[in-house]
Amino acid sequence: MKQQKHLLHLALAVWGCLTIGCLNNACRQERQGCRIEGITTYKEYPSAMLTDLRGKTLLTAPIENGRFDLVWTDSLPAPQVCLIHMQAPGDSTDRVDMPVVVEQGRVSVSLNEYINTSGTPLNRALQAFLNGLQGCRDEVREQPAISSEALHTLFSNYYRQQILLNRDNVVGEYIYNQYGSHLNSADRAQAEASLSKL
Repeated sequence: MKQQKHLLHLALAVWGCLTIGCLNNACRQERQGCRIEGITTYKEYPSAMLTDLRGKTLLTAPIENGRFDLVWTDSLPAPQVCLIHMQAPGDSTDRVDMPVVVEQGRVSVSLNEYINTSGTPLNRALQAFLNGLQGCRDEVREQPAISSEALHTLFSNYYRQQILLNRDNVVGEYIYNQYGSHLNSADRAQAEASLSKL
């Protein structure tokens, strides 16, 4: 009987340690925040800033040897699309702005001739949109005689497709808010109807 009690106490102790360990891991994950690790070949920019879409600075980090880290340690109630902003000192026109989704996890960004973001589900979705947008622009360059009507239809159709594809996340909202003015009336109605269901 004593041995059984001892085993019971031992089992309860082990269970308690495991429970505490799981709770600690959960707390650490909840506090994980977002870490944006960036690389760039541009040497004229001394720092990288994370701003909201209105231009308010949220974080700043120096660029050293072509690398920078922007670390969001606060809690993240919901993902949001922000901008990574770099600007040359003394020249407000020499700047680079790149969209990025701030969400829990580790995000990798590259700002060179082409921009790239990866590491989390929504940043992969954002990059897929940007890749497709570049594909549309390349298609237009290959058709120098394309009419303005065909051009409008091409981009409107693409924006509508991407908004519908991302209608349940902030990427869809970002595309609509930033590119919605290029939607034709039919595509706009469909996009707005899908977003209004959220």
